[in-house]
Amino acid sequence: MGRLTDELAKLAGVDFFQIAKRESHPKTRIRFLALGHLQSGKTKNEVAHMFQVSLTRISHRVEEDRE
Repeated sequence: MGRLTDELAKLAGVDFFQIAKRESHPKTRIRFLALGHLQSGKTKNEVAHMFQVSLTRISHRVEEDRE
């Protein structure tokens, strides 16, 4: 398993899509949606394309959420 998969596996009980629905701040909502898609098995490239952001931005957001 990759490092990202291991980190998201630790958060298996967290429903990022439900958290995103309750979040009022748009940037934070997008972050939760991206994490939800990564958790559901999409690649970083697919998520970056979905949200029309760079792969670097997705990687940085994952790193930020890890801390």
